[in-house]
Amino acid sequence: TLAALDVTYRWRPPREGLYRSFLWQSELFLNRRQMETGTATSWGGYTFARYQWDRRWYAGLRLDYAERPEEPKHRSWMLTPLVEFWPSEFHRVRLQYSHLRQNFGDEKKDDRFTLQWTVTLGPHRPEPF
Repeated sequence: TLAALDVTYRWRPPREGLYRSFLWQSELFLNRRQMETGTATSWGGYTFARYQWDRRWYAGLRLDYAERPEEPKHRSWMLTPLVEFWPSEFHRVRLQYSHLRQNFGDEKKDDRFTLQWTVTLGPHRPEPF
């Protein structure tokens, strides 16, 4: 059995819509499976918030949590702060840091910096919301 709950909240003031906005997204997952030893229940999900403080600048924070379906006592979580710059509607540059911790395996933690450049080519339809 797999169940999920999604929540999204968007805020954009009418007078400052180009310069201020806020987005909050969260998902929660429940996984229940029959194992030879009985029923295993595991949880997972994330929450993400992003604030726009200028026309082309955003800052965000994401928190992820997961339990392994085969062994729910094995857990991991990750914290990811990020900064985005949009030179145009067709380009995005994102710098983020991710800190992963888990209570299983050889690597108990992992730290990463990521620089990402996203480019959109060709005509595209605007988002409906």
